[in-house]
Amino acid sequence: MNRETRHGIILMLGTGLTAAFSLVYAVYAGRLLGPAGNADFVAAITLVAFCNMAFGPVGGTVTRFTAQFHAERAPGKIHQLRRRFSGWIGGYGLLLLALVAGAARPLSEALRFHSTGPLLIALGIIYLTWLVSVGRGVLRGAQLFGGFAANTAAEAVFRLAVGVALLAIARSVQLALAAYLFALGLAIVLSHVQLRRKWGRPTCEPIDHGALRRYLLPMFVMMAASAGYQNVDMLVAKNVLPDANAGIYGAAHTLTRVMAVLATPFSVLLLPLMTDLHQRQQRVGRVLLRLCGAFVALAIVPLLAFALWSGALIQISYGPAYAAAAPLLFPLAVARLLAYLTGLVALMHASRAQFGFLVWYAPMFVLELAALLLWGGDTTPIIHIVLGAQVVVLVLMCIQTALYRPAPASIA
Repeated sequence: MNRETRHGIILMLGTGLTAAFSLVYAVYAGRLLGPAGNADFVAAITLVAFCNMAFGPVGGTVTRFTAQFHAERAPGKIHQLRRRFSGWIGGYGLLLLALVAGAARPLSEALRFHSTGPLLIALGIIYLTWLVSVGRGVLRGAQLFGGFAANTAAEAVFRLAVGVALLAIARSVQLALAAYLFALGLAIVLSHVQLRRKWGRPTCEPIDHGALRRYLLPMFVMMAASAGYQNVDMLVAKNVLPDANAGIYGAAHTLTRVMAVLATPFSVLLLPLMTDLHQRQQRVGRVLLRLCGAFVALAIVPLLAFALWSGALIQISYGPAYAAAAPLLFPLAVARLLAYLTGLVALMHASRAQFGFLVWYAPMFVLELAALLLWGGDTTPIIHIVLGAQVVVLVLMCIQTALYRPAPASIA
């Protein structure tokens, strides 16, 4: 068994377990809260997902440079990298979220939350996720995929256990969200223990901060657009649809995140793997095709389930109050599949710091958002706009990749 396959199996098992427990908790909470409460719950989690993807360059940059320093056998540089990013998040990240929290009331009203509580808790979840992404980025970059999978799985299991206990006290959106805070605290502590066991306390070595900054800016643009492609439809639905309808859309949005479950092991593996291949001057085209092909093959199963048994899936997971979500499942799942395929190809370019595709990738998201705001007044046009946008973006990314001519990597 080659290294790529072995790591893929480890990540598939670990992220599959993580996603299963995460989905069970989201469905359990949504069922208890009812459609109106689920609208606030899913909107808050979607806001978290959007912000965490938009700030995904933190973990992605840590992963990319850890992979490079690991190939150079320089644990001191990895330690310095981790300390630097933890310090930036601990200072600037906390200040940024404090400023946003100061505007919690108007933002909650704009997003049509019933109170400021869900938004404030979501900000705490975002901050803790940024912190844990540093440790997980190091685990990914050093190809410690077993440790990475164990960390995410432990978080999901603990969140489910705490969430069930909290919701037994009261069926509250705030309590449902608070479980995420407790679980992330555990994951942060666990990541410290995992990294200490691997390297102990190595002496810090100097790193090129200019290289970090040059990589971070285009990564921020790429991940912000990717976050928008995958989450903006739910935020628009929460804003324009009645509460019950938004909650129903949120149920479909939650279930179709099974595509994220399948895509996660490939996206976790792809960036450090491609970076390592580039460092060793090896071709990556066939590896990329194998990873994308494996993702599509796995995705056929849930796509068929959404196409053939959507009503039964909604009934079993959410109950009869959410029956109207059934017709939304298949087209939303197709849109998610296309979005994650585009994201995998984008990561291949990012592994070499080749970001030429951003000249159209980011503007296309702006066009999608404008179309949603202008014409997305009901669930059907929202889905049509999202699906059409993903088709166009994937076609453009395939054309960009076909025309791509690799240049020597020159980050460090």
